[in-house]
Amino acid sequence: MKHSFQAVAVRYVHDVLTGEFLNIGVVLLCPAARYAGARFISQWSRVTWTFPNAELPHVRRLASAIQTACDQLYPRQGDTLRLAREEDITSFLSRVLPPDDASIQFSGVIRGISDDPARTLAELTSRYAERYLRDGAERAPRTDADVWDAFARKLAKRVDMNRGLSSVTLRSPAYGFDFERAWKNGKLNIAQPVSLDLLDARAIKEKVMAWTGRVVTLHPSKQDAQITFLVGMPPPEAERTLVQAASDAVRILGTNLVGEADVLTEDRSDELIERIARDFSH
Repeated sequence: MKHSFQAVAVRYVHDVLTGEFLNIGVVLLCPAARYAGARFISQWSRVTWTFPNAELPHVRRLASAIQTACDQLYPRQGDTLRLAREEDITSFLSRVLPPDDASIQFSGVIRGISDDPARTLAELTSRYAERYLRDGAERAPRTDADVWDAFARKLAKRVDMNRGLSSVTLRSPAYGFDFERAWKNGKLNIAQPVSLDLLDARAIKEKVMAWTGRVVTLHPSKQDAQITFLVGMPPPEAERTLVQAASDAVRILGTNLVGEADVLTEDRSDELIERIARDFSH
């Protein structure tokens, strides 16, 4: 017999400000079948591959708490108890996790019908959380710092890195953000590395949308400032969906930040090196 179910993808949110996240599992409730289940990725190292400074033990503890809550939701006695009519997966999960911990968040509710909730959970986990897992070693993503380090090695051949670059804070009436690499030559120039060499297509676009919103809010042109994004792209051999997501993300930045920011992918990094070298020479 088929019954309706509700499910959500479980997301590890590494940085609430940038919105970077990684799907790590799926939770599914099927009240009529008295089923509650959670499945998580088999390769937990994927989290630290994507976000090297992630607190993996904390993430696994939260995942374990969700799993335990699912196991205990339906007593294995009789078959008469049901979830209250108003119960849903969102309210269930809100009781499981600490309200002030934003490192675990959930997708919108996925609804459907199933005659085998456990099988459906496995299928959803494969689709939403394990689609890009590979046998053996997985390609390591790059952080923003990785993108800058590669650029800085090239820049150091032209510019004395011990002078000129400094941190600066841009502020709007209700928001401020610290940039680590800025210099002045008439106006304030800011170089900001952004790695799109990640392992989740949605995380790539969410990261760029977060940066777009941040820059629009700060409105650097009104502060006589110009941001240059140095964008690290996935390698050509990466999954096609990742390469396409990164290309779309670059277009989002370029289209929405005209007059506020320049967007240079790494293959154009020499343009930024020339600009910094020219400005420093003055």
